[in-house]
Parts: sequence; C-alpha cells; structure tokens
Amino acid sequence: MGLVTRELSITYGSFTVSAANNRLINGYTYSEDSYERASIEFEFVTTAATEAAFATECAACEAAFRIPRGDLIVTLGSNTLLSLKQSDNTGLDAEPYILKSGQVGDTGRSRVYRVRIVFGRPADNVSTSGRRSSTVSVAYSPSRKRRVTISGTYTAIPTSGTARAQYAAQIATYAASVMSGLSITNYELAEEPVTEENSTNKTLTFTRVYDEIVFQQVSGTYDDSAIVRHSLKITRSKDAPGDAPGADRLATITAVWDCWIDKDVTTALDSKYSSIRSHIVNQVRNALSMSSICLVHDAPDFDFAENRISATLTLLGVVKGNILEYETTNAKSNDNGYAIHPAWTGDPLSAYVYQGFARVLQTITIRKRVLGSVTSAPNANVGAGGGGMGLFGQFFGGQFAGWVEATGEPIFNPNSPGVTGIGGGGFAQFVAPNVAAGGGGGDGGNAGGGGAEAPNPPVGGAAGAAPKGKSMMIPLSSETVESPVRLGLDYEQRIDVTDITEVTVAQLVKVVAGGTGKTSSLDVGAGRGL
Repeated sequence: MGLVTRELSITYGSFTVSAANNRLINGYTYSEDSYERASIEFEFVTTAATEAAFATECAACEAAFRIPRGDLIVTLGSNTLLSLKQSDNTGLDAEPYILKSGQVGDTGRSRVYRVRIVFGRPADNVSTSGRRSSTVSVAYSPSRKRRVTISGTYTAIPTSGTARAQYAAQIATYAASVMSGLSITNYELAEEPVTEENSTNKTLTFTRVYDEIVFQQVSGTYDDSAIVRHSLKITRSKDAPGDAPGADRLATITAVWDCWIDKDVTTALDSKYSSIRSHIVNQVRNALSMSSICLVHDAPDFDFAENRISATLTLLGVVKGNILEYETTNAKSNDNGYAIHPAWTGDPLSAYVYQGFARVLQTITIRKRVLGSVTSAPNANVGAGGGGMGLFGQFFGGQFAGWVEATGEPIFNPNSPGVTGIGGGGFAQFVAPNVAAGGGGGDGGNAGGGGAEAPNPPVGGAAGAAPKGKSMMIPLSSETVESPVRLGLDYEQRIDVTDITEVTVAQLVKVVAGGTGKTSSLDVGAGRGL
C-alpha cells in the first residue's frame, strides 16, 4: 500500500506519529483487548531531508518506544478512538516494542518501523472492586479446625490511586464473603505473609491466612481485635499423700496461655495481659466445673520484640467437701511407776524396788485443713455425765462428761459416738456413810443417771450404774489451735481455709468404786445430753 496522508494520529508519551510530524502511519493498525491485557500494533514511515536529520529522527523514534509506562492516545481528527493511560489507571505499565523489519520503504532518507505496545488492564469491568484474580484453599487440622488461605491479585482502578490502596480498602469485605460461604462464623486474620506490589504499585499480589476460632479469646468474644493465634492449655493434677477417709485435697491446675498481640492495636502488653488473666481464670473454672478456685502463681512472659504474651498460671480448686486435709497421730507413753532406792550390799547395782503409781498417757494430735472459717464445737454425740453425788457431784459428775471407754483396751476418742460416759459415779475414797454415789454416765447423747438420795445432801434422780473396776481414759488436757489462711493472689478470687490442730492428752485409770443410788421424786440431779 502506498504512503498517504492520514487523519489518524498516535501519541505515546510525548512522541506523536502523524503526518504533521513527517511520520506517516502505513497500512492498518491492530488493537487487542482482554480482561487482563490490551495491545496495539502499527507501522509508520519516517523521513528526513539530510543524512544528519535522518539519523537524529531514527534515534528519536527508537528512544521513544523504549520508554515504559507511557500514556497512549489514538485520535482521528478531533475524536479520541483509544486511550490507555498510566496516569489514570486505564492502561497499566505499558511495554512498548519497536522493530525495523527491513521493507521496501527503507531508503537512505526513509525507514519503516513496526511498533507494538502492551498494557495491563485494570479489574474494573466486573464487580470485584479491583480484584483481578484469587484462589481459596481450606486445610483441616486433626480436630477439623479449619485454616483458610486466600491468595490473589489486586489492580489499581480509575477511581483509586494504587493497587495497595484498593487492596487495603476491599480485602476484608472479600474475606468475609469467603468465610461466610464456608459457614465459618468465628475467625481471625492469623497471617499475611505476602503483599507484593510491582514497582509502580499498579498491581499487588497477596496471601492471607485465616484461622477458625473455636474458643473465646476473651470473655464473651471469640475474636478480640488485639489477640492473634491464642492457645490455652489446662492441666489438672490431684495429690493424695495420705489423709483420713473423707478428706479431698485441693486440685492443682496449671494453665498455659500464649498469643501474639497486634501491634496496630496495642503494644501495652502488661495492661493487655491484666484483662486476659481474668478470662483465663474463668475458663479454668468453667472447664473443670469448679465453683471455688484461686490463683496462687502468676508468671507472664512478655516478648516486646515480637509483641507476644506467654503466661503460666497455677491455681488451686475445690474438688468436693469441706475437709481438705486430715492427719491423726496417736502417741502413747508408759511410766510403770517403779520407785528405785539404792541399797548398800557391796554390789553397786543393788537397789530396793517399790511399786509406785503407774502412769499411762495417750496424746492424740489431729491436724486438718477445712474450707472456710470455723470455730471448734463439742461433739454432739458424746454422752453426758451422770448426776453428781450429793456433796462432790459438781466435781465428779458433769466434769467428766464426754470422755469415753472403748471396747477392749481403753482408748480416749472424743469423736466416737455411742459409748458410755464416765459420768458421776463417785470414787470410793469420797463416799462417806451419809453421802451416796452419783449415777452412771449417759450413752450416745442421752442423759446420765441422777445421784442417789441421802439424808442431808441434795437429792438426785434415777441413778445409773457406776463404772467401778473398769479401765478408763481420763482427759487431762486439750488444746485447739485454729489458724485462718487465705489462699490466692489478691487480684483474683481467693479461698479461705482454716488450719486446725487439736491436741488431747488423757491418762489411763481404774475406777475403784461407785454407787448405784435409788430414785427420788425430784430428779434434780439428772444429767443432760450435750
């Protein structure tokens, strides 16, 4: 086809191919457009009057189409046929190519060039808000917890300046639609390993990783804006070093918490942990169904370089019952009562040995820890003493109420119900001809017998049998020490307990004699149950 003057003009950057510039477009122009790419291809002939001018013109043509990312405008007269511009994001990152292919039009003063310019296209012709492409990958853990990876490309579009700006504005909405389509309600952005933009920020490739959340990060909230990839591991241990039946020691619970903290939300790790700690304690309580727990050890670890929190908490929890620890020690000591006096027989070991008062002592020590604050009280099941004998009953009647005789070997046991109290049976050395002995002790909380009637002293009620001739443990002393203790750190729930130590000392004796008495109508000396 011959060279003709044409109204068609092609401008790339600041370089124009038109008849007015002695650059004549030769033949047809070719253009191609698609979702991601567009291109235009054409030939033109350039001429010059002198060799020097021709050399300058050729250099200018070739230099113009080596410059990338230029704006392209194709006009016909005063009408624009095609506009692909880097400046308004209609044509992205243009790549021009210029070729001298060697044709008939090549002479000493003319040259034919073929030019091809390829553009990226913005993703603005579909309702993806600049997202050119994307893929969604779903991975399942052994517990079927899902991890969703979304990858893709965003482009700049005519209404936004850069691809990154478009990505930042639209990715959360797109991710929410993906998670909704997967029926995942609670999730968080766990990682964003790749957001890679090209040199002009016209395209950006990205990868985002979302984790499904199956456990609340803070009370009432599955996805806290600051917490990322949290984990909570709870370990419960029970110790049984050896207690009396019925005691249940506090369980020891260890909670290990770990999470990253989004630095764009906060870098104040200490204050953030303070708000998390109560949630951890509550989750321990709920997971183990314990109404009473206390925090006894709190060890947070703050990694300020990574904006990360790790913490180990130790707690104590009530399993069941009010008796937490119980230990009983029963000690006996025997003094045979021998009195030894030296005798001079020539043997330095010789002595006179006399039988004195023997002494058998029993010391019972009870150590226990009970839940709450308590005050010791007498055992309600121990029988009352009998009515006192006429003169000395106030000393030898009710004074011995509640001390017991066991079957077989005499043992003092203040917690054993239903055995006979010593009561008011008078001892022989205190019984005068006109003073009757008191009654026997009551059984298992029942009233003891009354003292016998006599002429001068106050009369008593119905007399029980005095335990004469029996071996009995007589209490000498008792002591109870109560130490209230509050377990736990003061910024969380605490548990009040009481450490109790009870020490009772009793002596073994044999009752020499006691009266039986008889009934009086007054019954004023009758014993009463505790």
